Amino acid sequence: MRRRTLIKSSALFGLGAVGTSLFSSCVQSNNDPGTNTTTSKGLKPLRVGLVQWLGWEGLYIANLQKFFAAEGIEVEQTVFKSPTEVNDALLAGKLDLAAIVGADLFSLTAKVPNIKIIMVTDYSGELDGILSSNKILKPEDLKGKKIAREDVPFEIVFLGEFLKRGGLTEKDVQIVSLSGEEGAKAFMAGKVDAVATYDPFITKALKARKDAKQLFSPKGTSIIANSIVAHAKVIEERRNDVLAYLRAIDKGNKWITTNQQEANDLTAKWLDLSVAEMVIQRPKLYKLDITENKIVAFNPSNPLNLESSLRSAAKILVDSGKIKDIGDATKLIDGSLIKSL
Repeated sequence: MRRRTLIKSSALFGLGAVGTSLFSSCVQSNNDPGTNTTTSKGLKPLRVGLVQWLGWEGLYIANLQKFFAAEGIEVEQTVFKSPTEVNDALLAGKLDLAAIVGADLFSLTAKVPNIKIIMVTDYSGELDGILSSNKILKPEDLKGKKIAREDVPFEIVFLGEFLKRGGLTEKDVQIVSLSGEEGAKAFMAGKVDAVATYDPFITKALKARKDAKQLFSPKGTSIIANSIVAHAKVIEERRNDVLAYLRAIDKGNKWITTNQQEANDLTAKWLDLSVAEMVIQRPKLYKLDITENKIVAFNPSNPLNLESSLRSAAKILVDSGKIKDIGDATKLIDGSLIKSL
């Protein structure tokens, strides 16, 4: 893949935990000069996993600018090569917290219960999209058509949300299971009628195929909620440290806002993008700070609230046969930390 940095989820259903030797071989250690050495009450460092994704730059910057140390905690923050490796490490108990796509939690908690979403970092907005030819105008027009999408929770939910607007489900279309990159290539070659993918493949496909258009994006919705999750035991036993961690990444996001040029240079390098590419992508993403988590994500009366997002996602995944009915999807959320900040 040209930009591993923009993969957001590859947690396949039936995901299993990995052994210590595999975990050790998968990680890419974060050796940024911002890594701190302070301790919090003699406890072990908080172990956090993530991949390179624009919505998680606050985590990266907090580490680089030593905001964890300023909060009095030691954080062992590891940048992995792929989201699958993050999810595997979380399941194996090698991580305390992780940055993941919210919909992945359905497959993760089927293996290890009591992992909770504690913060929404971003809604992906126009960085995700469904592309089609300009002859397809609405979801109903996709009936019987070939659609490429990756067989992962967030893509199934994303496509499912669009199809249901036209009274359709995946049973009404022909699904071709391909990665975001390969799906875009198939669309460019005319082998599929539509594709659910994400940037940079959206931009590349729109340039390559003259009749292509972005039929749908999750802009203005909470369909794709990228989040920070934690084991319930960690929340219980190290609540103050987890709160300090959330405060530090909020400081990271505020620093980005007030130091835009330097932040652009640092984040572009981290994401393996040019500054120009990264600057174009930035406004397409809806990042949430602590205040917006309170008034948007964890506010049941807000149309973009996390509870509604998870309930809708669960129904699509159950209807597609990918997960069993989990009952109340909101049991995957712990909003108490955000509300206390």
